[in-house]
Amino acid sequence: MIDSKVLAFAGVALTLTPGADTMLIIRNVLAYGRKDGFFIGWMRRLFSRPSVQRNLEAASGVILIGLGLRLATERR
Repeated sequence: MIDSKVLAFAGVALTLTPGADTMLIIRNVLAYGRKDGFFIGWMRRLFSRPSVQRNLEAASGVILIGLGLRLATERR
């Protein structure tokens, strides 16, 4: 069935996880292997940087303003 080491890891991981992002990493490691878990962890660290978050917020704001202007100037 399930290896006892996996059950022990899951038990410890469930009690020590700080949030949903860590659960996503654990799920991907268990389901797809270390490579995918490493990639998700790397992306999480990248997107948690304040400069990256600021740039993403600015880009999404520009896109939303552009879509709003397009909607406002659209003829019916």
